[in-house]
Amino acid sequence: TAVCLDICSLFGTRTQVRGKAEMKKKRYLLLFFGFLAGFFILMYPSFADAWNRHRNKLLAAEYEETVSEIQSAEIERIAGEAREYNRQHTVNEVQDIFENSEDYTLSQ
Repeated sequence: TAVCLDICSLFGTRTQVRGKAEMKKKRYLLLFFGFLAGFFILMYPSFADAWNRHRNKLLAAEYEETVSEIQSAEIERIAGEAREYNRQHTVNEVQDIFENSEDYTLSQ
């Protein structure tokens, strides 16, 4: 037991050694998850940009497909309605809202 006391005093008891190992393991896990979180925070803009570009390609393809299915007669009808609307709304002036004018109106 005298030898054990000398060795145990040098290295600590088994529970102390096990406690230190568990603390070391927890420290490494915390460090790992900290680096992992930092990596994801750092890479978020790149991932978001790639995802948004992918979604925009899909939406543009869907839009082109929808437009290609419209008949030319339908396009002419919609364009005619837009021209008629523009003829009826001839007042298109923009006023400075920061000007100290009492006669400001939003639209006419």
